[in-house]
Amino acid sequence: NPEPTHFSKLAGWLADQGLQARTVSFDEWRTELFRRIPEMPFAGWEPYLPLLEEVEEQQVFMPEFDLSNTLTRLEGSGIRCHPVNEQLFSTYLKYFLPRGFLEKSTIRTK
Repeated sequence: NPEPTHFSKLAGWLADQGLQARTVSFDEWRTELFRRIPEMPFAGWEPYLPLLEEVEEQQVFMPEFDLSNTLTRLEGSGIRCHPVNEQLFSTYLKYFLPRGFLEKSTIRTK
């Protein structure tokens, strides 16, 4: 998206939709991830676990993508990438929740 949104906003929007989310440190997140591995369905991501054991927070970042070719090709087409805002996020949640991609009870605080 040419107008990215910080994850902290997404967490707030989750809460606004009745889903509970909390912000934790990277180390807490990693510890919790490894604690929950036995409960997770296996889908081909397992070979990457050793990377998570060794990586430090400052090594984790979202790369910047060059959107210039995409935006140039879309120019004049009428196709527009809407900014990620609360309304769009709510639309996504209304689609995914009833289809079982997310469950209100699966995201919770301690």
